[in-house]
Amino acid sequence: MNPSTESIFERLLKFVEQEIPPPRTRSLSRQTELFSDLRMAEEDAEEFLEKWFSSYGISTGDFDFSRYFPSEGLWLLPRFKKKQKSVPISLGMLELAVKIKRWDTKILEEAYLNNDYD
Repeated sequence: MNPSTESIFERLLKFVEQEIPPPRTRSLSRQTELFSDLRMAEEDAEEFLEKWFSSYGISTGDFDFSRYFPSEGLWLLPRFKKKQKSVPISLGMLELAVKIKRWDTKILEEAYLNNDYD
C-alpha cells in the first residue's frame, strides 16, 4: 500500500512499530493505551509524543503531558507521595488528533470514553 492510500491508522501503526521496541501488545487497536498496554515509561512516552506531534504536524493545543503521565515524585518517600490518577492516551486519540490537526483534550478524551473516533 502506498502512503497516499494508507489510512491514518495504518500509518500510525507503522509509526508505533518503528518507535516502540518489542515486546508490545500483539494486536493494536484504537483503544490500545500507551501506558498500560504498550508499557511506555514517562521518558519514552515524552520522546514518542514529541516525534508524533512533529511527524504529523499536530498543534499541541491544550496538551499537558502531566495529565497523562503524572510525575513519579520522590521514590525515597513513597508513603508521602500522592497517587495521581493518569488519564489514558489511546492510539485512537492519536489518530483523531491527526484528523483534526490539533490536540483537543475534551474532544479526544470523550472519543476515548465513547470508543468513537470518527
